[in-house]
Amino acid sequence: RLSVHHRIITKAFEDRLVLAPVSFKPNDRVLESAAGSGIWALEFNAQNNLPLGIECIDISDKQFPQKYPSNIHFSVQSVTNLPKEWQNSFSFIHQRLLIASMNDSLWIIAINQLFEALIPGGWVELVEIEAKVLAYGSGHCSQRLVSLITSLYKERGIIGDVGVYLPNLLKEVGFIDIHCETRRVPIRRSLNNDGLNRSKHWYDLWMGMKTPILAGGGYGIVKTEVEFDQLLQGCLNEWDESDDANTTYYTIMARKTSHEVVHLLFVMILPWLGALIRTVGLSGVDKTAFQVVVRRLLRRLILKSTSNFLSYLVSQSMIAQGRN
Repeated sequence: RLSVHHRIITKAFEDRLVLAPVSFKPNDRVLESAAGSGIWALEFNAQNNLPLGIECIDISDKQFPQKYPSNIHFSVQSVTNLPKEWQNSFSFIHQRLLIASMNDSLWIIAINQLFEALIPGGWVELVEIEAKVLAYGSGHCSQRLVSLITSLYKERGIIGDVGVYLPNLLKEVGFIDIHCETRRVPIRRSLNNDGLNRSKHWYDLWMGMKTPILAGGGYGIVKTEVEFDQLLQGCLNEWDESDDANTTYYTIMARKTSHEVVHLLFVMILPWLGALIRTVGLSGVDKTAFQVVVRRLLRRLILKSTSNFLSYLVSQSMIAQGRN
């Protein structure tokens, strides 16, 4: 399933594995987050003649390949808690399809972790899928599936409009040169005889969500496993006969600033934060989340202060020119 989805996404973006304008140098390090089977990293490595060090991480090793080139390394890691020794290590980070596992708090932590892992001037590329405006509903069954998915995402706090949310978050964290490319892909058997059975892929994808959906009570749409299976079979039939059902993919890229004033300030005040938590007695506070919020506020403050200072310099320059 992951292999098919990889091919669908890659084809949607004109067979490009990297959209960000990255210029790799020998011995640069690349990180693939949510690597799964590592298919992106393996193909990326095969396309590049440069000696690059590639780290592939996922929260499970079940999909990891048995054989791979010696310059690629796989490990079980979470993007919300990357190793400290990885700070300022990677020239490029690629991440795909974490939307169903993330809420606002987790996204904030993850994007901050990615920022820290990049070298100054390094690029991050996030590939995600639209989950707010769902265009699967080409018939009665698929409309019911849309209602079910919407309820599931709402209950889990999943951010659906990632095409808007992630660029804004990247900016708040301190990234620059943020750009989002959008592709709408029909959900039907194949396009131009490309051999990609898209409707079956989406059928399999949602079939894999059967257990959590039924555990959630079916969200008023289905009650039993049989009803869920019948619903998905109906969706598959509708998708195969429809040109209307589609899904939207986003590739969002951004560059880390070449200076880290915020990071330096954060390191300076970090001991004070710990003392504050102990003094106030906030024993139940999630320290990581608290630190992320403080870092976010610092970046906003510095960006605002920098903008005001530059505006002041420009105005003074114009005044000086007027006097002359």
